[in-house]
Amino acid sequence: MDLSEFREVDLWVRGEKGSTRFIVADVSDGEGGKKRVIRGQAFHNKHREIVEYLQGEAVSAGTPRGVVRNAVACCGGGFLELDSVAKTITLWGRSQNYGKEPDRQETIYILERKYSDYRVTDRDQIGGGK
Repeated sequence: MDLSEFREVDLWVRGEKGSTRFIVADVSDGEGGKKRVIRGQAFHNKHREIVEYLQGEAVSAGTPRGVVRNAVACCGGGFLELDSVAKTITLWGRSQNYGKEPDRQETIYILERKYSDYRVTDRDQIGGGK
């Protein structure tokens, strides 16, 4: 599997301002290489569904179905609000299934690379977390 085929970040919310669950996961190529990715799509109701979606991406990229669970390791996740008008992304909370990713600041850095003109914050760090 070629890790360059995996987008580092893939987010989708409904409308100009919306909220969704997100996960942070490591995708492995089976040869020692790995890539940390972030996924969040508003059409998924559970963090587990986002992991299954990412596993489908891995299969499409050539990972055999029998080893796809080993190729995708969810590190954790939470919730985010993406506002394309105000150009902000706000993170908060944790996944009930996977917990909070080990380093929320790293998640912010990854999002800032993709959304360089957005302000990315962690609501849990500035108070008012849900």
